[in-house]
Amino acid sequence: MKRVPLKPDYTHDVKAMLAADPQPRSLLHLHTQQPDRDRDAAVDIEWLVANKPAGSIVLVDEAYTHFAGVPTASYMAKADKDVIVMRTFSKIFGMAGMRMGYVMTRPDIITKLMRYDGGMQSGALPIPSLACATRA
Repeated sequence: MKRVPLKPDYTHDVKAMLAADPQPRSLLHLHTQQPDRDRDAAVDIEWLVANKPAGSIVLVDEAYTHFAGVPTASYMAKADKDVIVMRTFSKIFGMAGMRMGYVMTRPDIITKLMRYDGGMQSGALPIPSLACATRA
């Protein structure tokens, strides 16, 4: 894995990220939705999804989406793009101790993810966490 420094305005340089490893073996990770920066991240994410190598998946962290007030990438997951959009209940619902979150992606990508945890996914989560997330 190669590190790519942030641009002078502290945003991600997605073109440099792709140039650093033009054939990534796993996921390209784009951390976005921070309330204090990356206001135009959706444009960068769209570019990355359109220009990434076939078989690569763009991972989008939207932990702060409820506070950022900027466009999200969830529409790309709904459009069957090669993305995994991650969100958490811990910020907006005050469930930090529960360590609960969710992903939006295609069913075939979920199947691939389940290979790495023995098919458990949410089945390995504590019952109080599941109950609170369901209620939230």
